[in-house]
Amino acid sequence: MDSFNNIYYILYGSCGLIAFLLSALLDKNNFRSNFLVLGISYAALFTLLFGLRDLEVGPDTEMYSWQYINSDYIENWGTDFFMKIIYSTLKTIFSDDSVNFFVFMAFLFNGTIFLTTYYISKIYSVNVLLVLFTFLSFFFYKTLGINIIRQGVSLGFFVLGIVLFFYDNKNRIPIIISFILSILFHFTSIIPILLMAAIYYSNKKIPIRYFFILYVLSIVLSFFNFGFNKIIDSGLVAVIDKRRSDYLQAGGIDDLYQIGFKPQFVIFNSIFLLLFIYIKNQMDNMNIKDTMYLIILKSYILLSCIFFLFFHIPYSDRWGVISWILIPFLIVPYFDKKYNKIPFTVVIVGLLGIFLFFNNL
Repeated sequence: MDSFNNIYYILYGSCGLIAFLLSALLDKNNFRSNFLVLGISYAALFTLLFGLRDLEVGPDTEMYSWQYINSDYIENWGTDFFMKIIYSTLKTIFSDDSVNFFVFMAFLFNGTIFLTTYYISKIYSVNVLLVLFTFLSFFFYKTLGINIIRQGVSLGFFVLGIVLFFYDNKNRIPIIISFILSILFHFTSIIPILLMAAIYYSNKKIPIRYFFILYVLSIVLSFFNFGFNKIIDSGLVAVIDKRRSDYLQAGGIDDLYQIGFKPQFVIFNSIFLLLFIYIKNQMDNMNIKDTMYLIILKSYILLSCIFFLFFHIPYSDRWGVISWILIPFLIVPYFDKKYNKIPFTVVIVGLLGIFLFFNNL
């Protein structure tokens, strides 16, 4: 584990140094190079690091290894049936060695995230390395890459589908494929996909102030112990997937997981919400209608509301990461002088601070 973390910190640190120097150049003049090859190189290196990790790296790694090796003997897959297909295909093409599965998943995760950063950089005319560094700076990147890897790949396809839609929504096939794969890898992704679709088609009808009201209301309800634990019937969920129905019961998984109102997560999501509101106000002041930013901002707010209402259910952070994966989208305009007067080097230092803070908790 120590060697893995050392390599991880070296890769992140070198990317951070380059991002800082690049931001310093951009603060002084318009530096045109997009650093595409360097971005691809970092995505490839993180793929190798995540894919070739030891079984002791990541709490669920051994479980996935066992599941891959013994997949032929597992009968009840529930909504995870697609993983059975993945396991069987990889074992047919390669071997029973679980490293094949981990490299495959690492490739999909880092690949989809890199493609997402590439298209975001095109939309906002921002250097691709700065966008990639933004993703790497958040604690959930490593968690999605080495622990909850199915959800990591699922969210990778989810954000790729989003950016493809806003980049070129005339070509629907890659968008549809991305969203379908997102759902197949982790069924919970159907919620943010449907939510974002609803927000897109009702965008002009519902002002953002109503989303702020829902945000505050969800915090109040969660504080008073009212959430999805009071709404969702675990028996109904069990009909679809018995294992997931256990998540709705406080003691269904283990008694060690902390449930209840989590102010630290409310503060975390709220701080970034304030940063995003600042950028939105800058856009409004310049009469810039950025539909993508507004829809993702609204989605972030509603997904945060869902997260807060899941506080009283085990593993609620698995829902939190669905909102967190949108944070880099909303930070990217801070690397555009049109919206932000803060030096880019300050933004990079802020991202470095976030990384250091959460890696020292």
